Amino acid sequence: MQTAVGASAPVSLAFYNATSWHQLTVSVFDYYNAIYRRTAGAGSFMRLVNNPMPKTSREEAFADSIKSIIIGIIIMIPFTFIPSTFVSWVVKERECKARHLQNVSGLKFSVYWLSNFMFDMASFTVTVILTLIVFAIFSRSEYIGSSSIGATIVLFLFYGLSGVGFSYAISFFFNEHSTAQNVVMLANFITGFLLVLVVFILSVNDSTENASKYLAFIFRVIPSYCLGDGIINLALHELQQSVSSASSAWDLDVVGWDIIDMAIEFPILLAVTFFIDHPGRRMKTQKMLHDANKANPENLDGEDIDVRRERESVADATANGRENDLVLVRNLRKQYPNGKVAVRNLSFGVHPGEVFGFLGTNGAGKTTAISILCQEFFPTSGHASIAGFDIVDNATEALRCIGYCPQFDALLDLLTVQEHLELYAGVRGIEPKDRHQVVVNLAALCELTTYMTTQAKQLSGGNKRKLSVALSLIGGPRVVFLDEPSAGMDPVARRGLWTAISNIAGNCSVVLTTHHLEEVEALAHRVAIMVDGSLHCIGTKLHLKQKYGSGFEMDVRLQGRPRGRGANGSNDVEANELERQATEFLRFLSTELPSATINERRGNRFNIALPQNTLLSVTFRLLESHKERLRITDYSVSQTSIEQVFLRISMEAELSSVSPQHHDASLTPQAM
Repeated sequence: MQTAVGASAPVSLAFYNATSWHQLTVSVFDYYNAIYRRTAGAGSFMRLVNNPMPKTSREEAFADSIKSIIIGIIIMIPFTFIPSTFVSWVVKERECKARHLQNVSGLKFSVYWLSNFMFDMASFTVTVILTLIVFAIFSRSEYIGSSSIGATIVLFLFYGLSGVGFSYAISFFFNEHSTAQNVVMLANFITGFLLVLVVFILSVNDSTENASKYLAFIFRVIPSYCLGDGIINLALHELQQSVSSASSAWDLDVVGWDIIDMAIEFPILLAVTFFIDHPGRRMKTQKMLHDANKANPENLDGEDIDVRRERESVADATANGRENDLVLVRNLRKQYPNGKVAVRNLSFGVHPGEVFGFLGTNGAGKTTAISILCQEFFPTSGHASIAGFDIVDNATEALRCIGYCPQFDALLDLLTVQEHLELYAGVRGIEPKDRHQVVVNLAALCELTTYMTTQAKQLSGGNKRKLSVALSLIGGPRVVFLDEPSAGMDPVARRGLWTAISNIAGNCSVVLTTHHLEEVEALAHRVAIMVDGSLHCIGTKLHLKQKYGSGFEMDVRLQGRPRGRGANGSNDVEANELERQATEFLRFLSTELPSATINERRGNRFNIALPQNTLLSVTFRLLESHKERLRITDYSVSQTSIEQVFLRISMEAELSSVSPQHHDASLTPQAM
């Protein structure tokens, strides 16, 4: 505070902080208080008391309405996130193929959507009830007042109905549940919060009020906008009530239009969902793309004789005694829109009670073929039947005969092992009184008894595969497709799975794909190997070994150590000695076993292919009689395995893709 002295009376200046509302009044008071102390004495002072007039009821109502608008804006934010939870589970079940597994088990699509709808609406109802309780605690009369509570409840109800329908309808645009959840959450936040604020701001200005009405009409096709608009309108209605009580919360300009729009959208969105997912509609659409007449094979040059015989045999199953085969595939073909052919000219049959080993390298088309037979994909052309039911013309009946263990576990993370088994037992139509015993028996068969109360997400990879196998066996299907069932299992668990498959094989046919070829050796009655989408060979294990194998293989180890394993000074001496022994051993082979060939040599170890007409007794006698002279430490003779047949065919296929000339020469089986 300063005092300026001039020709006239003194002028006092008081400086104050304008950011503080009461600072000007305080500064003036300080000025007068200073004058008073100077006049009355240093110990004197004045006291300032500010007692404003109470607000009128209209002023209080106006202030509360402004607060209601702010609260309404805050309420809109969490409600925009709710539809993302509806869409995420639907997409996740389709992503992990749990939905397809349920379809294979016989679940009707109407039951699936009804159960999802009931659960989502129940959880949404709990959220609404808690929200209303919060409104009641804080006495928000604009939402739970006698004239507005009905409008509030109906607004929330139709938001739940239309929000669920909207989430279901757009779920078909996503393949990953995380992407679906994030996109729907963002879209609802923009439409249910930001756009509502934009329209509200435009409606306040007279020049843009008409534009706001047109935008509101357009944006109401989205349920989240209707909810946000209704919440804001209810708060504004409370403000209008302080001026005039002529309007009602049910008026079209309050929540009327929002409720009407959502009531119209709900059945439309459900109809769209049912239309897209209806199995009959999908089947008709796929049939339009399926060329049933194009069932003749193409490019049969160089076809294996066994493959040709199998194709001719299943082509006329009745005449060739194959009418009882539980799986019949005739010239099946699958071509994707990008032109890639995943399966071509596939023909085979599976006998009742047979374990059929279906092998192939990654990308050979075996998983695609099984997916077609299980109706996950639709064939481009050709025919296939399961237990006599065509997978195209009698798709529902064919699915009832199938048990399916997909390549990747189609499990629901939050369900326990027992809950999974009980769920699919119910879907399969097993009576409630028999359900418990079925679950117990399957758990014992697949060694899952100790994990009955464990959630799927807490199971190890091997136990997840056991559960997937157990689900495929529920209901005693006539054909079981097992796509790499032992992936991730330890050797002990794998042996247990083999026992389970052997036990059920007598009651059904099993189509088995695996990368553990000893599994095929132990279980399969017949084996087929696919290469580049086509069947390369088919037959019993013994037949394939004789046809593609070299007869017998002999492993021989000589005394001595390979180069680099001894002391530095003795490396050259030992290496020279080893080479001398190897030369002498090879000379012995060329003299005594001239038809033998060296497959592989690693240091002092030799892998030798013996011709099929080799007498093992003669071979053993020769090795024993020359064992000391040739310094042979140990040896063994074994028959060619399915693994070696598979590796040879795979290597030939890889070489043929590089050199067609090599392909022509190498595909001919060795002479018997």
